[in-house]
Amino acid sequence: MKTTLFFALLFVVFAFTGCGPSTPAELKNLAPVKITVVNKGEPLADVLVLLYADTTALLARGGTTDANGVAIVKTTMQSLSGIGTQPGDYTVTLSKHVPLPLELQERENEIDLPEVEKAALETRRSAFYDKNRLVPLTLGNARISPIKLTVAEKTGAELKIDVAEY
Repeated sequence: MKTTLFFALLFVVFAFTGCGPSTPAELKNLAPVKITVVNKGEPLADVLVLLYADTTALLARGGTTDANGVAIVKTTMQSLSGIGTQPGDYTVTLSKHVPLPLELQERENEIDLPEVEKAALETRRSAFYDKNRLVPLTLGNARISPIKLTVAEKTGAELKIDVAEY
């Protein structure tokens, strides 16, 4: 009886290991992509870099820059991911969150403010973002971003972007 139970358990273990989903074709043969983001030559950390193609909308391609301004692109599909992306042409977008100072952050009682005060607060917020934005808004929109990238089949791509040029 113990032997039968042992073999039954052994069969179950072998039957279910390695039988998980195989790697989708979209995550095979990825080419390496490294994107460096700087502002007037100085590295920009924590910039979200995304790559957009006309096809395969189910894939997310991108990365976040490190302290050296370097993002290594990963392709993600559902819960699976791989380093690099498929060869092809892409539009690159960049965005960087700029935290508001405490005095400009939304407050619970803001809804009760008179419209004039709400408008003044929104104007101050907009002015803060305009002054402190490191990445121009045009670079954050895939429809209008001027940054294009071609990823070669085996060699991939490297790109250096100086946001001060936009």
